Amino acid sequence: MKGYVTRLCDIDSIGIPDEMLEVHIDKERIEKQIAALSLRYANEISCIICARGDIVRCKADEASYPDKRTIILFTGASLPAAEEAANAAIGKKLGESFKTELAGKSVELTVLKITRRMPVEVTDELIASMGIDGVTTVDGYRAYLTAKATEDANLENSKAVMRYLMDELINGSEFEYDEQAMKAAVEQAKADYAAMPDEGYAFTDEEIEQSVVYNCKQGWAAEEFCRQHGIEIDEQAVRQQAGQLGQMMELMGETVPDEAELLDMARSEECLNPLFEHINDMITRKIGG
Repeated sequence: MKGYVTRLCDIDSIGIPDEMLEVHIDKERIEKQIAALSLRYANEISCIICARGDIVRCKADEASYPDKRTIILFTGASLPAAEEAANAAIGKKLGESFKTELAGKSVELTVLKITRRMPVEVTDELIASMGIDGVTTVDGYRAYLTAKATEDANLENSKAVMRYLMDELINGSEFEYDEQAMKAAVEQAKADYAAMPDEGYAFTDEEIEQSVVYNCKQGWAAEEFCRQHGIEIDEQAVRQQAGQLGQMMELMGETVPDEAELLDMARSEECLNPLFEHINDMITRKIGG
């Protein structure tokens, strides 16, 4: 479906709210990550009697599990399905058998091995042994985690700002298109969605309509952006993209439009790349990428 932009919003004039540029680092989480090294690199000893926090290797009885499978119980923090069995293992001795529930099934387990993890002190020597380039001290590791957290926060901010600027660009622009053609595209999208296998998520008719209209306007805005900035699109790349798009739609069970419409869709996709690059440059100037 062909559409046009009668007035394109000046994306460079869109202000970005200050709160979207703020970086918040969870210092408490970083300290917990450092403290967690104490258990990650813990020394292990074999024990005779199980205490809370131990790792217990058990053998299931043949009646419950014909293959006599080995069961590993974490008595410190178990999954819900193994919680009762893990609690039942506490206080049991090496070689002792006990009956319990495991994943909703009655089972008799025999203790084969009890492993206790002995936490170590988090020292500069431990940090240096981790082999992180340039990180040899606890303070250095703290700075390393802080830098990673800052990078991750900036990335999330960048994604949010990208969505915000695209929304503002589309909402601030004016478009002209065939209403009946748009309605037909929406109905086709609804039919394609209804024919898709259930994958655990659901969209309402309103959400499908909003998505179709948004994607069309986004593509048209990108085309107009390229036109106004004198950006030429590689038509060979457009034809290649159209072919790939048609194949993908066919594989997904969607209705494949005619060649002309596929080319229009592919051209819009190709025009999005320069627009996204421009937005990324804006974001980089604001929050450093």
